[in-house]
Amino acid sequence: MRAYYGPEADTKRILQMHNDLFSTPPRIVALDVETISLKDQTVIGVAIAISPQDVFYYDMLEPSVPWHLIQPSRTRKIWHNAVFDLSWEALGKFGADIDNIDDSIIVCRMIPEIENNLEEASYSVATQTSNMGDLLREFEEKLVINLPRAEVAKKCALDALATFQVFEKYRSSVSDEYYETERQFLLKLLKMSHTGIRLDSGRVQAIDRELEGAMALFYGTAEGYGYNPNSPAQVAAILNARGHFLPADYRTKKPKTGEEILERINDPVAQLTILARKYRKMHERTHKWLDKERSFAHYKMDGNTGRTSSYDENHQNLPTGKRKGDIIPQAGPIRSVFLPDDEQGTRWDLNQIELRVLAYLSGDTRMTAILNDPTRKIHRETQEALGLESYIDAKTFNFAMIYLAEDQTIARNIRMWDMGKIAQLRNAWQATFPQAWGYIESVQEEALRTLMVETLYGRKLDISHTQKSLTEKHIRSCAVNWPIQGTAAEIFKRVSNAAQDLGVPIESLRSQIHDEFWLDGRHELDEKLAYLAPFWTPIESHYVRRFSDDI
Repeated sequence: MRAYYGPEADTKRILQMHNDLFSTPPRIVALDVETISLKDQTVIGVAIAISPQDVFYYDMLEPSVPWHLIQPSRTRKIWHNAVFDLSWEALGKFGADIDNIDDSIIVCRMIPEIENNLEEASYSVATQTSNMGDLLREFEEKLVINLPRAEVAKKCALDALATFQVFEKYRSSVSDEYYETERQFLLKLLKMSHTGIRLDSGRVQAIDRELEGAMALFYGTAEGYGYNPNSPAQVAAILNARGHFLPADYRTKKPKTGEEILERINDPVAQLTILARKYRKMHERTHKWLDKERSFAHYKMDGNTGRTSSYDENHQNLPTGKRKGDIIPQAGPIRSVFLPDDEQGTRWDLNQIELRVLAYLSGDTRMTAILNDPTRKIHRETQEALGLESYIDAKTFNFAMIYLAEDQTIARNIRMWDMGKIAQLRNAWQATFPQAWGYIESVQEEALRTLMVETLYGRKLDISHTQKSLTEKHIRSCAVNWPIQGTAAEIFKRVSNAAQDLGVPIESLRSQIHDEFWLDGRHELDEKLAYLAPFWTPIESHYVRRFSDDI
C-alpha cells in the first residue's frame, strides 16, 4: 500500500482495514488507474475505494496490491469509463475482471444535469477531482509518470472516491432497463477490444507495398514542384503562386488547405496534394499492421448520442472503397485485410436504421411505405425522384438532408458544384418526404427554445453541455442529429444484447462499426430481433470469407 485517503487517522486501524481486504473482501469497490499517458496505457498506479470515504492507492507492481479485487471475483467493481481502464494495454493484460463491473459514466450519460467526464460530475458529490491535463501543466510535465508520486496517488485516489460517490448518488435515478442495456453492451466492447480481429498478413504486405510505391511517386512529384504536401504553408504558397487564393481560417487567419478546399481547385498541384495525403494516411494504417497477427481497436460510447466510436486502431473510419474518392488498392480495399478466425464470418447490420427512425418519429407516410416494403429501396427511389446520377449519390443526399449538411458539403460528396442545382435537389427532397422535413424543421425550433432533445427510449440530452459554442447552426444540427442517431444507437444495443440472449455467443464478436457487427463463424439470427423496436427493423445477415466482402 502506497497511501490511504479517508477519515480514519489511526494507523493500526488503517492497516487492519487493509488486511480485511484479503480476509473479508468487500461486496463492492470503485477503482481508478493512472497510466503513463493517454496514448501509453502502461499502468503506473491503481486506487481501490472500499467505501465512498475510504480508498487505498498502490504503485502498480507493489507486492501488496489486492489483485483479487481487480481480477474476476464476487466483488463488484465500479469504474468511470471502463473501456479505457480495462483495455488490454491497461489492466486487461493483468487479467482484470471485465464481467462483474459497473460504470458511472453510463449513469452520467443518462442524467442531462451532470457531465460525462468525472471532473464535472464530481462537482455534485463530496469529493471533487481534477483534470490530469491541469495537473501536468501545473508541474510543466507531459507524462504522468514524471509527476511527483504523491500527486499521482492523490489524483488516482480522489478519482476512485468520486466514482464511488457519483455512482452511489445517481444510480437509483436511472432506469434499470436502460442502465443494464448500456452495461451489457459495454461488456461486448471490452470483449472485442481484448480479442481483436485477425489480419491477412499477405494482403497487408501487398497493400502496404502498393501504398508505399504510390507515396514515393506522389511525394517525389511534389518535390519536383518544390513543395511538401504535408505543409499547409507550402501548399498555400505554391497555389497562390499559380493564381489560386485560398480562404483563411477565421481563428488562425491561415489559409485553408483541406481536401474540401483543394478538390474544387482545377490545378494538378491541388489534386496531387490530395492524393499524396490520402496515400500517406492509408499507409500509416497498414504499416502498423506489418508483422502483426491481429488488429486491436478500442471502443467507447461516451459521445453525446451514445453511439459507439473507436480509437487508436480505429476500424470505423477505414474507407470502404464504395464512396467517390476512395482509394482502392489493386490488392483489395483496406478493409479486406480483416479475416474471421473461422473459415467463414457473419456480418449483420440494421437495415437503414436512421432513416427508419426518422420515418417513425416524423410519421412520414411515403418514407414509411418504402421502408416497410422489402421490394422497394429508398435510396433508389430517392435517386429517381431527384434525378441523381447514382445510387450512392442518393444515399449520400438522404443522409445529408437528415443531418442538415451544408450545400458545400453535399456538393463535395456527390461531386456536383452547381449550387443552384443543389438547391433544386433540396426542394425536391422536401417535396418527396414532406412530413419528414416538417419534423426536421419542428425539432429545430423546439431545440432553439429549450436546448433539450429526447431519444425514443426517453434519454434526455442537454445541448448546452456540448463543448462547442452554442451557435444557432450547432443547436439546429444537434436537434436533428441527436434524437435520430441516439435512438438508432439505443435500438442497435438492444438488438445486439437480445442476439446474445438468443444464442449468438459474445466470444464470436470481432468488430462493431456504427450499425454493423462482425462475428466469427456462421450465425443465424432469430427473426424476433427485427421486432424489438416499436417499428420494424430488418436485419441483413451476410456470410463472408473476409469482412470486406461485397454485400
